[in-house]
Amino acid sequence: MDANLESILEANPESQPEENPEAEVAAEETAAAENAPEEAEDNTPDEEDVMVTIFDDVSVTDSLGDENPGRGTRISGNVTYGADTAMARLERSFAVHSNEVDSAVAKKLEAKVKFSKHFKQNWMLYAMMLIPVLYYILFRYVPMIGNIIAFRRYRPGSSIFGDEWSGLKYFKMFWKDHSFWRAFRNTLSLNMTYLLFRFPLTLIFALLLNEIRNLHWKKFIQTVSYLPHFISMVIVAGMVRELVSTNGPINHLLEALGRDPVSFIALPEWFTTIFVSSGIWQSLGWGTILYLAAMSNINPTLYEAAEVDGAGHFQRVLHVTLPCILPTITTLLILDIGGLCGSGASFEKIFLLYNPMTYETADIVSTYVFRVGLKSGSYSYATAINLFEGIINLILLSIANFVSKKLTDSGLW
Repeated sequence: MDANLESILEANPESQPEENPEAEVAAEETAAAENAPEEAEDNTPDEEDVMVTIFDDVSVTDSLGDENPGRGTRISGNVTYGADTAMARLERSFAVHSNEVDSAVAKKLEAKVKFSKHFKQNWMLYAMMLIPVLYYILFRYVPMIGNIIAFRRYRPGSSIFGDEWSGLKYFKMFWKDHSFWRAFRNTLSLNMTYLLFRFPLTLIFALLLNEIRNLHWKKFIQTVSYLPHFISMVIVAGMVRELVSTNGPINHLLEALGRDPVSFIALPEWFTTIFVSSGIWQSLGWGTILYLAAMSNINPTLYEAAEVDGAGHFQRVLHVTLPCILPTITTLLILDIGGLCGSGASFEKIFLLYNPMTYETADIVSTYVFRVGLKSGSYSYATAINLFEGIINLILLSIANFVSKKLTDSGLW
């Protein structure tokens, strides 16, 4: 049967089954896949450096470690990936960058939304803040433009910025003016004396008020000490003049003790005492507000812990209260030092109390500028003096802030 079949096939070659090359290739691939795990170990590059170009002029290189490829170990060979792998890596890089940009944009939008919501909720507070901001812009910053006449000659009725350039002429004038240096010395002397007495007394008074436990008594003392601050400076000056006049209560007391009356208001040596004592009486209570506000934020458990440790009142003040309010003390001291050469707050009282007989100790920069500027009409000269005073105040403020940052790590900026 088989012999007959073979003879038939030989006689009819067209009826023989055709060879299928695709089937053979598929069979070979299947066999290769089955043997792939065994041959995978032999696929690592034998050469030390292998470079395969994936594009005509671009190749993407990765590092292979000796024992742990791709984990940041020592490079033993440079292997380039195919085009598909390189494009995948580039796509991932662009995706990460795109995510970062989207995140930044989202944060900005979120911040805008938060501010818009916050502004809608607190627009009344911003409206109230607008008034003082406009005040400082219109009456503090805009007038600074007028400082230009310190370097230009100004004549009443001409241009507000002066007629002609004068350079440092007016600065050289007051530099040689004996009256200016007398006023400058008096300004420093009065302000430093006032600061040396007022600053510690205000702090001590605030510490004493903080120790009062009877709330009604504490409020009564605060009210009485705050009232002088609200009295007009004209009334304060009138009261001072009446007290120290030759027919005043102080001289009546001296006469009762067998002393001769003293004209305090006309003697230069008494002006500093009058100025400092009246200033302390007027500002002692008002100056305690910021200290009391800072003390109210101190954690009560600190006092309890100090009391448990056996600390008395003075020790609690020394080791708890003062360290906690040190930033407030430092800030107020820096501001006071920055105004040592300034005389804006003192001008009204000194102008109402001084007279030509007390110029030697009472005349300050502001009163001197008032006389030479408004009375004599030397506007450019007065502006140069005021500008010099402001520069000195700025220097003192910067020095005080620098020293404070070094010593206490607390300052205005």
